Amino acid sequence: MTELGISPVVLTGFFIYATLSFFAAIIKPAAGLYSLVPVVGLGFEESGLLKGGFSLLIWGAIFIHILITRKKLRISGSIKFFLLVFFSYLLLVLSRIFLEEENAAFWLQWIAGRLGAPLSFLFLIILFIKEKRELVVFLYVLIGFTFVTAAVAILQFLNISDFFWHMREVLGVPKSIAFFFEYKTRVSGLSSYVVPLSYQLLSVIPLLVVFSMVKIKLFLPKKAIVLITAITSIALLLTFMRSAIMGAFIGVLTVLFFMFRLKLVSRFSAAFFSIALLFLFVIVISQGNIFHRILRIDSTVFERIPVTIAASKILAMNPLGVGNEYQERVKNIYSDIESYPRAEQALVLFPHNIFLNVGILFGWAAIILVIIFYWQLFRLLYKNTRNDDKVLQTISIGLIGSFAAYLINSLFHNSNPFVGDPFNWFFIGSAFWVIIHSRDKYAQFSPRERYNEPVMERNTMEGRQEV
Repeated sequence: MTELGISPVVLTGFFIYATLSFFAAIIKPAAGLYSLVPVVGLGFEESGLLKGGFSLLIWGAIFIHILITRKKLRISGSIKFFLLVFFSYLLLVLSRIFLEEENAAFWLQWIAGRLGAPLSFLFLIILFIKEKRELVVFLYVLIGFTFVTAAVAILQFLNISDFFWHMREVLGVPKSIAFFFEYKTRVSGLSSYVVPLSYQLLSVIPLLVVFSMVKIKLFLPKKAIVLITAITSIALLLTFMRSAIMGAFIGVLTVLFFMFRLKLVSRFSAAFFSIALLFLFVIVISQGNIFHRILRIDSTVFERIPVTIAASKILAMNPLGVGNEYQERVKNIYSDIESYPRAEQALVLFPHNIFLNVGILFGWAAIILVIIFYWQLFRLLYKNTRNDDKVLQTISIGLIGSFAAYLINSLFHNSNPFVGDPFNWFFIGSAFWVIIHSRDKYAQFSPRERYNEPVMERNTMEGRQEV
């Protein structure tokens, strides 16, 4: 298969969708945010151009909304620390422009596409989602898109019809991954290819587990959420991404620990959920081909060793990172790793580890910033698991599991929100929203309730919360 461009029909549909989203965002900015989810999640060939252009279009609509309504945007002080960390990281990226003057255009484009556009998603969430009900709806939008791409991935694996492979092909297929589709070797759903798909699936599974087991009602019936969880989990197994499967497993164990510890789960929900998933898991894993492909040790395992050693050596010698010159630096130390199996892969592959990845690009300072970022994120979400608001508490637990699963997978792949995974910024933005609003002890009440309800009565309210 040669490189395939985006189908003209898809492009026409995209422009119609963009037009409708533009006018919807003028009326209600949150609608523009919801409309971003499928555009960012789909595996368009011209990913940066279409996704970045769509983001600018939505922000243009929002500025028109602000001019018409004369609303003022306010950034909560609760996220100033995170913004300080992020902009410190941005300065490290900008430093590459001065260290690699010949690649200035490349780094400016890199900043706009891989940091600027994803960061704008975060601001859309914290500025234009006003109530926890809206946040839950937004999380269901993320889950809904992921469910659709998971269903397509399962149908691709079953290969009942070429139609489900064609659904992905019409979005455009770069030559570098065309063999996946030509030989139908690795399912991708509607994502770019199998790795981004696995990140999307494992990010929503811990949230789904929490939503399906928590005592409070969150819109959808529990049986429907369990079914969505099962289909999404099966799709993840069929990606055969061992690190993603392991990450999702640990993410689910994490949320179960918090759920039982804080007594947020009913025994019936726990039993029904466990039996349903175990039944479906046994059906899938009993298929010898699937079981073998998940557990087998293949060449990709061995090539990680020389790639990791090469990256570690280069990082040790270059504490400021090497940016776009990484492949050239590998050639200089290749004699140190050439005895390892598949050592030649180190000449073409970037380190498959989030920390080595950002370190090679921007140095030790970038690694420290990423560690600080996630440490603070986990710390504040953990603190919020004690929140009196059961909805925010539930979401916090789900996001802790989601980020735990994501980080484990990122230790074995070079896709991460600090380099090139815009979809994960939706989850980071949701976490920021929870952190911001958990600081307001009256966040669970409407403005009318805040001012009209007596303080003593408000503080003693108990009972089941619903969204």
